Amino acid sequence: MSPDPRKDSTAGIADRRDSAAGSAARRDSIAGSAASRDSAAGSAARRSPAYKAACCGALCALALVIMLAGSLIWVGVYAAPLLAVWVLLPIQNLFGNKAALTAFFAAAVISLLILPDREMALFFCCFGWWPAAKTHVDRLRPAAARVAVKVLIYLAVAVLMYGVLLEVLGIPRDGGSGSFFSPIPGMPFGFSAADLVFLGVGIPVFLLADATLSRISAALTARLRRLLRR
Repeated sequence: MSPDPRKDSTAGIADRRDSAAGSAARRDSIAGSAASRDSAAGSAARRSPAYKAACCGALCALALVIMLAGSLIWVGVYAAPLLAVWVLLPIQNLFGNKAALTAFFAAAVISLLILPDREMALFFCCFGWWPAAKTHVDRLRPAAARVAVKVLIYLAVAVLMYGVLLEVLGIPRDGGSGSFFSPIPGMPFGFSAADLVFLGVGIPVFLLADATLSRISAALTARLRRLLRR
């Protein structure tokens, strides 16, 4: 009995289809392997010291530019250092606390050397380290203890900062006349009632800024990662 040519033809077509499917699968596998190698190479490059130094250096430079620009207006004395701290937030998420503190100290030293406004530079030096310390303070329980520690840290740093401004750097005290602006006997650094009110107003401002750090840090880090992948 002779073989059916139609069955042979059908079998040949099926074999060719299987061969084409196998070739396509091999091509996909090769492409996937190449993509994996590229991804691994990119990840290795992003973990390299040169990559870390370049990112940290660029963000430090941006923070300094913001503070230099902020020194041109009065409100920039406090707003510009806060923006500079925000700019450095992605370093902590991308490279850890050690890199974040290194970048902060580098920016702090340079700001003391080049910024014309000494109060702005000192404000950044006194509070710029807080995001790195915040991760440890936020582990405290209960919440009341956590808030109390943050308030105490703010008051200690703020009093020290203005003590350095008034007693060491010799920045003149701005204020009016009268008992409200007169030094209170026994107060450190000759603080007046106006100074105490200013410190008190700073407590909710500090707590509000602290509450927004996590969201701002996550948003800026996500944006920076998208930019670095381009």
